[in-house]
Amino acid sequence: MTTVTYTRAAQSSSKEIAGQQALCRDLCQRRGWEIATEYVDNGYGAFAHRPAFEAMVKAIESGQIQRVVIDAAYRISRSLADMNVFLDLTETHGVEVAIAQQALNAR
Repeated sequence: MTTVTYTRAAQSSSKEIAGQQALCRDLCQRRGWEIATEYVDNGYGAFAHRPAFEAMVKAIESGQIQRVVIDAAYRISRSLADMNVFLDLTETHGVEVAIAQQALNAR
């Protein structure tokens, strides 16, 4: 199963990204998941054009990803409507979403 991580920081901050990546990597290690790709949007807000997020969505749509690991739900979006659109996309394509800090898996 192809697992990827997604991290985002509104202000360019390698420390914040590193913290998110550590949480995602820890969850993957505990579950025995190998990370194929780490998508990172450093310096992009939740509502801005996010190149890594858009690349990840395209990979989901083309069937290249089976699991997305994020540290917290708001990394996808702070808008509940936008988060639901993302979850609908992942459900349509059979992609699991694992949230490291909230111990929630959505499919």
